Amino acid sequence: MWWQTGLIIFGLALLEIACSIDNAVLNAKILTDLPKKYRRFFLFWGLLFSIIVVRGSFPFFLIWSANPALSWWQVFLAIFNQSSALTASLMESRAWLLMAGGVYLHLIFWSWFLTEEKRFNFLVGRFTKKYHFLFYFLVLVLGGLLLWTTSLVNLQLTISALIGFGVFFIADGLKRGAYWTGTHLKKAKLGVWSKLVYLEVLDAAFVLDGIIGSFAFTMNLPLIIVGSGLGALVVRQLTVQGLPWLTRWTFLKNGALFSILFLSIIMIAESFGADFGWWLAPVLSFVGLTIFLALSMVHWKRKHYKK
Repeated sequence: MWWQTGLIIFGLALLEIACSIDNAVLNAKILTDLPKKYRRFFLFWGLLFSIIVVRGSFPFFLIWSANPALSWWQVFLAIFNQSSALTASLMESRAWLLMAGGVYLHLIFWSWFLTEEKRFNFLVGRFTKKYHFLFYFLVLVLGGLLLWTTSLVNLQLTISALIGFGVFFIADGLKRGAYWTGTHLKKAKLGVWSKLVYLEVLDAAFVLDGIIGSFAFTMNLPLIIVGSGLGALVVRQLTVQGLPWLTRWTFLKNGALFSILFLSIIMIAESFGADFGWWLAPVLSFVGLTIFLALSMVHWKRKHYKK
């Protein structure tokens, strides 16, 4: 039904916007030094590359890697032609993909909650700053419980969970390195094209969270591309508009991370066979992001009127 498709696309776009807000702020700082024509280039041609190459190839690669018995062409046919035999093969691997993605997103949330500074932190900021090593303790406990549980159900789920843990630590290291480089890029004497290339690499480094989260909404690759593409368009436009606009949404990242927590729970539960319905992921994402968006607006108005 059209409204079902529309709600899924809307939820995917919201998730993409929320997950990319930190990246957008960093990009905006770099773009302030670029001439206007290069900003337009980043908005149009950079956006096409981001949607077609990055957001198109990443989910396709993830689906293909979860179906090693199929060639890339067979996966393509199963996605776009809905061939019954090939589609059945894809659905068999859905649980493995959901498990790996759910573990990855779950670690994303707890890494943020226990190790990063937060503007709105539910009175636990001092505790988490002082005892941030609890994140690694939590990884050991959750990892042990999850690996033990999955080993009782399906060995493939255990392997998928291990892949989720591995991908998180690799991606986390890459993102921290990319973010550190970006914060020092303004001081570096680099050319315009070098900075544009770096911005695209930075976008690719931060896009994985939203792409993995999209599988909690749907396994339909065209919908994922459209939804995340619309979100990327909004983020690019906000980036070009600059920091004053972006800094209004102080708590939006908090909403994104709590949405990611809900999505990770849905994905892990569904990998064990639970069925929550197609509407739960977009509704939870919408509610979580709306709450923190409203808090951001209230905070900005109070700060603005005090001046």
